[in-house]
Amino acid sequence: MLLSLLPPLLLLQWSLTSGEIDPYLLKATSQAVPVVTEDSVTSLNKPAKILINPQENHIFIQTDKPIYKPGQTLKFHIVSLDFNLLPHNQVFQTVELQDPYSNRIGQWLNQTTRIGILDLSHSMSPEATQGYYTITAKDEKNQQISQRFEIKEYVLPKFEVKIDFPTVLTVKDEEVILKVCGIYTYDKPVLGSVNTEVCVQSNYYKPVFPNKLDVCKKYSMMADKTGCGSQVINVSTFGLSSGGSFQVNCNMTESGTGITMQGSTSAVIIYDYVRVHFEDTPDTYRPGMDFEGKIVVTNSQSRPMENEPVIVYALYGGKKVNVTLTTDISGTVDFSFSTSDWSEETVKLWANHKGGKKRPDSEAYTYYASGYHDVRPFHSEDNSFLLLTYAPENPSCHNEITVMVRYTIDASALKLGQTTLQFSYMVLSRSVMAQIGLLSVNVNSRNGAVITGDLKFTLNDQHLLVPFAHVVVYTILPSGEAVAGNILIPNQACLSQVSLEFSSSTVEPKEMVYFILKANPGSLCSVRAIDQSVMLLRPEAELDAATPMVLSGLEFGYGSEEEKPTQEIRKSFPETWIWDLIPVGKSGSVKVAKMVPDTVTKWAIRAFCTSQAGFKVAPKTDLTAFKPFFVSLTLPYAVIYEEMFTFKATVFNYLPKCIMVKVTLVNSLQFTTQPCKSCTYTQCVCSEESQTFQWIVTPSELGKVNITVRAEAVQSQGLCGNKVVSLPDKGRVDTVTQSVLVQMPSKI
Repeated sequence: MLLSLLPPLLLLQWSLTSGEIDPYLLKATSQAVPVVTEDSVTSLNKPAKILINPQENHIFIQTDKPIYKPGQTLKFHIVSLDFNLLPHNQVFQTVELQDPYSNRIGQWLNQTTRIGILDLSHSMSPEATQGYYTITAKDEKNQQISQRFEIKEYVLPKFEVKIDFPTVLTVKDEEVILKVCGIYTYDKPVLGSVNTEVCVQSNYYKPVFPNKLDVCKKYSMMADKTGCGSQVINVSTFGLSSGGSFQVNCNMTESGTGITMQGSTSAVIIYDYVRVHFEDTPDTYRPGMDFEGKIVVTNSQSRPMENEPVIVYALYGGKKVNVTLTTDISGTVDFSFSTSDWSEETVKLWANHKGGKKRPDSEAYTYYASGYHDVRPFHSEDNSFLLLTYAPENPSCHNEITVMVRYTIDASALKLGQTTLQFSYMVLSRSVMAQIGLLSVNVNSRNGAVITGDLKFTLNDQHLLVPFAHVVVYTILPSGEAVAGNILIPNQACLSQVSLEFSSSTVEPKEMVYFILKANPGSLCSVRAIDQSVMLLRPEAELDAATPMVLSGLEFGYGSEEEKPTQEIRKSFPETWIWDLIPVGKSGSVKVAKMVPDTVTKWAIRAFCTSQAGFKVAPKTDLTAFKPFFVSLTLPYAVIYEEMFTFKATVFNYLPKCIMVKVTLVNSLQFTTQPCKSCTYTQCVCSEESQTFQWIVTPSELGKVNITVRAEAVQSQGLCGNKVVSLPDKGRVDTVTQSVLVQMPSKI
């Protein structure tokens, strides 16, 4: 009897005194309680033992970025939500910051959240030890949460390497194309060279070349105007064997600077076979109700196969029935079987793909792919069942969700002359009752007959049913048996009821922009923007505000003035641009103005909000800061005092025509310079191209030393090759100042 489904319903009356259940339970416990239910047809009065779980809060810590340099400021939020994902204001007795050796280097006492969010920061020492640090927060109930971050001496990458290579190869393959591309963070192609090593690790049990298990080959290529280099690889020369794998390691070197970034990928080696597997297929069946499921057919490249024949078998009680079907454009096929003679025993399902092709016997088992799935009967003493479905299949937050209930009731389980049967339903989300109701159907009880039918109802307040709704429907038969069915309905779309839109998707550095943040009235929103380069440095650690969903069981125009000889210097290059807590008033919308930093890059924007409507997440947003003519400095993290190093600056031209560029390293008392041999500091730079300039620099001061470079498009009567030199109307000058850390030799 499914008493565990019943207590939340209105039909049930809990005979509890105030002292029977402690509302402040600190750990899970079980208690016996009397349960009483009664209507005009059935009655039930018996004790039930229930498991009572304490209501736990959900706490998570979000740092503004996953990695820091010594001397940078750590910024972090501690977010506290109750079991219903509503903001939970509480006091954190202690918040501690520990270094890699577990020494406490920071502490906050008795800190209170604001609408569920606590905002803290800590300036790290310039001499901070490199390694992983830990933030630990403990609340008044001694509930504890920790978050790690890394401190490291690093230089942000300016581009990433993307590899296009099959993830699966077959022993029948002869050639594949390897494509390697370099992309700057502002979405422009990288010009340079690519060196690749491709290795095959053979199957130890069946090597094609017994005396050489690993075969490696190296390839070199130049990136074209799109930033990509391609290579046809004759994989048949590697001696492929099933069970082996390909490992591809690529180094892309930027022209001029010599900066190298790495990328890698891998591929498994298999026989030429088709994969068949069951998907969205239940593990149980209701005797007397049709059993429905889905099969997906993919090829060796994991791509769906259309118009492929699939034979689905059901094996039970010494019988074997089958149906032949054809896959659709998505490689899927829906099937159903009558369960009328399945005799309440475990049924084995077997899906077989033949493909209409003949294969040698030695390969038949690898090609004639099969999928297997066992289903067991759902037991009912009165042979009565409920089956729940819902529509639409992928609901949005604004669509109505309709729950359909198919019922099969054995008429002999009803009272003689009974004409109606009541069904009760409840909708739960995050362990909280959100909706209940009653549905009545007409029945004509006849001994030996089976009563079947369908009923449906609509879910209310869908925005509260996140990240999923648990729907339970039941009826109590005169025998006392509760016939029940349940279904989980995903509803994560309603978590994204926050929008953040910028006035433009692409802007210039130093430009004022605004964004409009929309959320539930009274929300407190965390908005964060960090340089995409940080994501490249730690791609596995991208901070996504959607991550906490698992807690519940569950991411302007340009000026037109004439350019003046001087221009404001670009010198603000923060890794975190925005880290704000923004309140949203009664209107549900707020407009925020910001000045874009000086970095030419893409800014990754993420936001989440807390309010009495719950925890909401904004879709990911990006803002690109870009200018068509700029200079970029290439500096190491640190250099040695009074020791020469080669300093490079690269000028990029994304204007439509060639320009003549004069580049100047501004003199400073902090260092001495000398030009490199055969270097020319006035050169042509044509459209979609770059030129790198270099100097020999000797630092004469310790600490941070500023280096300033000025690039100017100048008038020229000469030609760039056979192309006329153009002088842009605006954006002719770009001046950049960046710093490099100068240390004594023992520090490097």
